[in-house]
Amino acid sequence: MYFINKIINGYENRGREGYMFDVIIYPIGGLFYFIYGYVAVNIDVVSAYAVTIILTTILLKIMIYPLNRKQMKSAQQMERLQPKLMKLKEEYEDDKEMLNVKMMEFYKENNFNPLSGFLPIIIQMPLIIAFYNVIRDPLTYIFKDPEVYMNIDKSFFWIKDLGVKSNFIFQDGIINGLNLGISLPLIGNTIPVLALIAAITTYFSSQQVTKVNDGNSLQKNMMLMMPVMIFLFALNMPAGLTLYWIISNMMQIVQKYIDRIEIDGLFSGFKRIMKICFS
Repeated sequence: MYFINKIINGYENRGREGYMFDVIIYPIGGLFYFIYGYVAVNIDVVSAYAVTIILTTILLKIMIYPLNRKQMKSAQQMERLQPKLMKLKEEYEDDKEMLNVKMMEFYKENNFNPLSGFLPIIIQMPLIIAFYNVIRDPLTYIFKDPEVYMNIDKSFFWIKDLGVKSNFIFQDGIINGLNLGISLPLIGNTIPVLALIAAITTYFSSQQVTKVNDGNSLQKNMMLMMPVMIFLFALNMPAGLTLYWIISNMMQIVQKYIDRIEIDGLFSGFKRIMKICFS
């Protein structure tokens, strides 16, 4: 009933245009609220709210893991076919029409769909965006009563309130994060620990997803710029969103590592079998 009520309320309060998107967001908000109800026991340094963010992120990453796995396999196959594709491009460099024909034939021969890697991304993006909105606006999508949300403990180790920015200064002058002692441009008065972790995990996560060629300077620059952008975004986002981003990156790193071990193991095993059979 809670899920249904939240969707109906979203329809009444936001209109039909907002309702179509809320169909995804409100159930995830309800899932968050459900998990929170079971872990609503605060530890000394980690609140139930923080634990719920972590558990919900892990659960959603597990749910979309089959899609990520399919994307990973597609990327691996594309990586193996890349040398032959480069030869085709060199051979038909002056005949673009014939190049397209030969590439389609090549894909068909190798049973490869060049769009197969994008489909999992398209499918999982609404879930990611929905959970982002849930954490960004918990008053709308999780808790019915604003007073309840305002009174719950939202601490996480050195962060006093995950609902606001790490460098937020409360009315009594207390800083939300670790006091830096001085105020720096963009960073503020706090040591940006969460933002740094978010940037570092983004770098390693993007490295696993994309294999950069030595001559591709644009790709290298993009992989270096992405962590910087995430660092700057994290400075201006609620700390809970940054925590979600970190856990999501860590889960992706673990999943990609498992996939690579399995895929590499399968190919090495196949090579050993072939060597034994034909030696």
